[in-house]
Amino acid sequence: MVEDLKEAYFTIDKGHTDVITMEALEQYRQENDLSEAFIKQWKKLFDPENTGVITLERFCEKLGLDYSDVREDRDKFENAAAASQAQPEILQIAEDMEPDRQKAIFEFVQQAEDNNKDSERETVKWLKFKLDETFGRSWHVFIIHGKYYTYYSCEAGSCLSFRKGSRIYIIYKTPE
Repeated sequence: MVEDLKEAYFTIDKGHTDVITMEALEQYRQENDLSEAFIKQWKKLFDPENTGVITLERFCEKLGLDYSDVREDRDKFENAAAASQAQPEILQIAEDMEPDRQKAIFEFVQQAEDNNKDSERETVKWLKFKLDETFGRSWHVFIIHGKYYTYYSCEAGSCLSFRKGSRIYIIYKTPE
């Protein structure tokens, strides 16, 4: 829940000013087809004095979060968003990985698809080899089509799942 609130705040604060206006909140509500209750809840929780703005500091205070930690999270969020925008056909599903590594993996995926055109078997084989070679052993690569459920453990900072075209990629590293 808190992660969802942080992500919403980061998305609404497009100018990275650490301040959300009620106009920006309303725009977010409309863009995401949310009810009027969304605005009321945020105002009640984060702007009970009706100042017309929600500061990141106040946001953190109300949620019991450390301001500097949340700013660090925002930087990671923005870097991840930038990595996805660099590959516009990619829709990230979940990630626990530094943006630079994500970008490298997106590039490896493109190379694998270019080199192995119609063979998904060769695509995952090449990707695993490239990841092991570049980032150390014990990487796992899955390509999935359609609905899936998964439950796994991975090394911290080494998990990425995303959709690219009709394929869903799940890529993670297990401790050696």
